[in-house]
Amino acid sequence: MKGKMWVLCAVGILACLFPAIASYSSAAEQKEIRVGAILDLTGMLSPIGVDSQKGIMLAFEKAGYKIAGKTVKLIVEDGASDPNTTMDKTRKLVETNKVQLIIGPIHSGACAVMAPYLDRVKVPQIGISCNNDELALKHKWMFLTAGLLHQFTYPAGVYACNKMGYKTATTLATDYVAGHDFTAGFVDGFQDKGGKVIQQQWFPEKTTDFTPYVVSLKKSDCFVPWLAGNFAFSGLRQFKELGVKMPIIEPEDGGVTVSPPAIKELGNLVKDITTAAIYAYTLDTPGNKEFVQAYKDKYNVLPGPMSGGGYSSAQVAMAALEKTRGQGKPEDLLEAITNVSIMTVRGPISYTKEHVGISTTWIFKIDENLVPQLVGQGRTRADKVGDKMVVKLIE
Repeated sequence: MKGKMWVLCAVGILACLFPAIASYSSAAEQKEIRVGAILDLTGMLSPIGVDSQKGIMLAFEKAGYKIAGKTVKLIVEDGASDPNTTMDKTRKLVETNKVQLIIGPIHSGACAVMAPYLDRVKVPQIGISCNNDELALKHKWMFLTAGLLHQFTYPAGVYACNKMGYKTATTLATDYVAGHDFTAGFVDGFQDKGGKVIQQQWFPEKTTDFTPYVVSLKKSDCFVPWLAGNFAFSGLRQFKELGVKMPIIEPEDGGVTVSPPAIKELGNLVKDITTAAIYAYTLDTPGNKEFVQAYKDKYNVLPGPMSGGGYSSAQVAMAALEKTRGQGKPEDLLEAITNVSIMTVRGPISYTKEHVGISTTWIFKIDENLVPQLVGQGRTRADKVGDKMVVKLIE
């Protein structure tokens, strides 16, 4: 009997203590800010996914993994350049790790799969690269930091016609959303200034042999290929081997052409290419010299475009979390990101009401020393007009 009484007393004491323990646990959790990152660390976009991870981690390290006096826990997952894998990792970050926001991934198809789920669970995503119109038109919890795909490449088309004097072009790109939209933006800018696109070709995602496309090229003033990640390495080599003579202007560099590790591997294959990119280590933007030095000290290499993109997106995340002090309702964080207006290493970043970045497109030419030299730029915004996103060149 005494034994039973002791057990009952113990249970009663624990019952009384449990709310206090639970309250303490909840308070402790609130002191930690959890940020997720889904990055393309393997798969076809792995060269640029790894670069973006390095940039993100360096940004949080610079802040000492502290925001508003609270410890930040950064949880990185590999989306493997695959929509299904990315969706699994998104659920893990939200439902198991309880993150407040997610940075990345780069893969546009993966972002499209994530979007409806993030709307439902009210977790904001801060993009690193450009993305498609549907995300801006239909979803409110994704922030397209570098703007829309066709928005970003519009200035490259304008530059090719107005500044380089090209009047005809032939294009080649991957046959999926990013390839079509990146190319479309260039075509729009080029044709709006009087240029003519005489041929467009599309290759499947698993292409390794570009010979059929190269031999089919029609002669024009310039060749406009869009090759992301691993495609750039095989494509640029084959263009050289197969004797492509037309000057190359890339609508967007695929995270490769102005990336120092890629330039080192590709060598003279990238010399004289003109390309648009979200960032290069040669930019004279506020804080970039310090970023480049810190990156070089840590990783023993100069940062590529996705390194700067990852770092800048992390700056956006930290600015918004600082404003909310890492607490409050999801809607408070959504509003804080919407109202972000900061200077980053890749230039100014702010958003329209549709959460589309007011984007700066930097245009570089790779010189004889294989250094990306800034030769032009354009700043654009995209706004919803009816059921479409309309791009406007503002600078």
